[in-house]
Amino acid sequence: MLDWGMKMRFLTPQLVVLTLVITCLGFNLQVSRAEDSTEELRSKLTASYEAWRNSVMSKNAQAWERNTTRHRRMITRNLIVSQKQPYPEAIFRVSLQPPPLTGLRLLEAQANGPTAHLAYFGKLDLGDGTEGATDDVMILKFFLEDGAWRFDSSRYMSLDSTPDLREALQTGVPPGFLERPELSPPGILPPTPPPCREPEYVGGYDIQCFGYEAGVKVNGTDYGKVANHDGKQIIIGGLSRGKNELELSIKPLDIPKDGERYLQINVVVLTGNPQRPSIKVFTWETRADDPGAKLTFPVLVTNSTLQVR
Repeated sequence: MLDWGMKMRFLTPQLVVLTLVITCLGFNLQVSRAEDSTEELRSKLTASYEAWRNSVMSKNAQAWERNTTRHRRMITRNLIVSQKQPYPEAIFRVSLQPPPLTGLRLLEAQANGPTAHLAYFGKLDLGDGTEGATDDVMILKFFLEDGAWRFDSSRYMSLDSTPDLREALQTGVPPGFLERPELSPPGILPPTPPPCREPEYVGGYDIQCFGYEAGVKVNGTDYGKVANHDGKQIIIGGLSRGKNELELSIKPLDIPKDGERYLQINVVVLTGNPQRPSIKVFTWETRADDPGAKLTFPVLVTNSTLQVR
């Protein structure tokens, strides 16, 4: 299992603002976007991002609230509260910075309904000393709220595993590249999550999922589905003392004849103590071809499960 101390630093609020997969408020907007030319759209989105970036750089919480979508504000608030950190102060407690647009090449400015993005290619400066290493792709995502574009989140695509694509992007845009669903504005605004509770225990889970598609819910919060994936997640609202509920939905995927399925999930209490950063309170694994489509497990946080294992 990966070091949860490292993961807590990775899942800081600013990084969530920068990288989380986009969702937003679900309501109807009557404002027409068809009148905006590509240049007008680019100008408006750029101004929105610069205002948001300035709020982060100046650590101005009020300006950050004004320039961030309601959806992203709630996601960030829930993540901070779930780690027992103060909101909004904890937003500005990390060293990574939103990259400037200077020196990046604009690939596309596109709107689809109340959603839009700017796509850039170049060397990204996150303020962590890695500037200038390689050329990669950055997607800036926006939502139309109250008649104005507000910044929601960023997605960074490392091209280290696709050097041919990196080379092609250095001279142009390969046909179909920006038409990929994951790179296109979705056109709809998903609902904003409700505010989460203050946690009794900061919790998280790690999952290794190969040869399956697996969906995870903890205490009713849906974390979506993963396939052929190894990753970690902070549990929104944390864990309660006593019984918590873990739900898994599992779909076997096709694998090579000599391949092997494996699914493991561990639920941990995160202590904040460098000497003992996490305590495993639940673990389950399977290699079965048909482990069951939906499974529900109790996750107990008790004196017994909190003992070092």
